[in-house]
Amino acid sequence: MRIGVDLSSLKFPLTGVGNCTYYLLEALLRNPRAPTIDGFQGLSWRSIKPQYFERSPSKDRPVSTLKDAVGLGWLREHERARQLYTSFRRKVFEASAGAKSIMLFHAFSFVPPGHLAVPTIPVVYDLSFVRHPDLHPRARVRALQAIEMHLQSAPVIHTISRFSANEITNIYGIEPSRIAIIYPGVKPIFTRPSLNSSAVLVRYKLTAGEYFLVVSTLEPRKNLRTLVSAYLKISPALRGQFPLCVVGAAGWNDMDLPDGYENLERAGSLRFLGFVPDAELKALYENARVMPYPSSYEGFGMPIIEALASGTPVACSNTTSLPEAGGTVSRSVAPFDVDAWAEELRHAADQSLSQHKQARQAHALQFTWDRAAEQALDLYAKVLNR
Repeated sequence: MRIGVDLSSLKFPLTGVGNCTYYLLEALLRNPRAPTIDGFQGLSWRSIKPQYFERSPSKDRPVSTLKDAVGLGWLREHERARQLYTSFRRKVFEASAGAKSIMLFHAFSFVPPGHLAVPTIPVVYDLSFVRHPDLHPRARVRALQAIEMHLQSAPVIHTISRFSANEITNIYGIEPSRIAIIYPGVKPIFTRPSLNSSAVLVRYKLTAGEYFLVVSTLEPRKNLRTLVSAYLKISPALRGQFPLCVVGAAGWNDMDLPDGYENLERAGSLRFLGFVPDAELKALYENARVMPYPSSYEGFGMPIIEALASGTPVACSNTTSLPEAGGTVSRSVAPFDVDAWAEELRHAADQSLSQHKQARQAHALQFTWDRAAEQALDLYAKVLNR
């Protein structure tokens, strides 16, 4: 079996889509039924072998960015240039795809780069760009307007939660029988104890069990405004004992944080740590008092299962797909209820880190990339009638 995939999401640092692409491909190639995989990256194809995954994406940047691929890093800031590049990339893809002899194409970035004469499986992570277009860059919303055409013609649609499957049916009228739910997995590094926990805490000037940890791309729908507003409501004494640490790369637009957040930053109570490699993130997870996750809309919420796999208490929004990720082992909070989030932070400060740790880890370990790969292979066989 020979499949084609889109590698455009594999840009450092990996976002949720990039992580799903990277770790599912890695698991596919570990499987005894592994297909031959050709990936379209930048303006060319490359054969995907196990060696492609020998280095950690969080440390060594093994995949190209758009700048690496075409030497035009300014494309991200220039809309017209980006449109021209996308159009040129589509033409290159369509002209070259036929020579690859692929049997189907797995479109990890929602839609394929161009038209194909073979079955295409689109991956729909969520439909927030439809429900909440104001929470996305306009260019992204425009680029995904063609998704309905691909969904209607696809033999099957791959999504990552029951919630997203229901959204696809409700918005586009797709029959549930044409939607396959394949949950993401936990990266193996988050299932093992950290080897350098103390050194990591020293580096970030933190004390084990005495900080709140948020892991989130910095963009509007992650709803950090509500969480910081809640943090401002807890006592100065608690803020002094439990700094609120935010891990994540910059997304887009202003986070619209509440008045007073600058004072928290100056006092060292609110800390933006930026992108953190997985090995360090594991140490931060397992020593955090709680990981609050106030996002207003998610297709799944991978940081939730990463935190739970690390044994970390989690409080997440009670909306969209997040109850699926958090299960019964996470506490649920209305996403925009500032007082409820403040109470959740106070509650976490009073709890033991070890309480219910095994239950949290057991829940997270239900989500594996090996299982996801098996389901993807079954999907390929179904599409190809093999």
